[in-house]
Amino acid sequence: MKTYYKLTDNEGYTRKGENNETLWGCNVRHNAVGDGDELCSDAFIHAYESPEMAVFMNIVHGNYPETMLLWECSLHGRVKKNGLLKCGAKGCTTIRTIEKPVITTEQRTRIAIKVSLLVYSEGNYEKWATAWLSGADISANSAASAWHAASAWHAAESAWHAAESARHTAESYWSAASAWHAAESARHTAESYWSAASAQHAAASAAESAASAQHAAESAAESAASAQHAAESVDIGILSIIKEVISGLKG
Repeated sequence: MKTYYKLTDNEGYTRKGENNETLWGCNVRHNAVGDGDELCSDAFIHAYESPEMAVFMNIVHGNYPETMLLWECSLHGRVKKNGLLKCGAKGCTTIRTIEKPVITTEQRTRIAIKVSLLVYSEGNYEKWATAWLSGADISANSAASAWHAASAWHAAESAWHAAESARHTAESYWSAASAWHAAESARHTAESYWSAASAQHAAASAAESAASAQHAAESAAESAASAQHAAESVDIGILSIIKEVISGLKG
């Protein structure tokens, strides 16, 4: 049986304090109570296909603190997937807790930039991103230039052409919409790391730095989600990028 992974708070709860709070534990099974086929609903219990993806996407899914628990689990019934980003089934059994991968803010930054390059290649942004990834230029000023290069205007223009192409080839508008979100995500990624870099170089307060890190983490996960949808028919290797960066490989 395939192993999946699930996050809970440090007491073993999901959605604690809500009307659907659930307590998990060793060899504890729960079944979804809802009906329907929407993954993000009470018809499915959510999980992940890898420990790395679970921790990476936590910031925009469960948003548990660092004390969260990572469980090995098994899913029961038909497994529905949102690409590599999340999956779910009617039933889930948590088996045991395991050690969580650690993803630093710098690693999230690297992941987000590498993923954004899969779907957004505006010249100045790509130049900045390549320099950042190589360590040649991580300055706040260059990040600001990249953000302006990846402005909403360029993102919208690219999305428009993508939509037109999709329409003329009788393809789904889903691809066009996803492309727009991917481009927007690239812009937000640059903006986020500009904020983080500015906070660092300006020696901002610890609270402000933490806020920037939170923004960066959220943008990283959102960028991954947009890239996954925009290139749904292509293996874009999001999980490979995450594992590569966590393992310390650069490029």
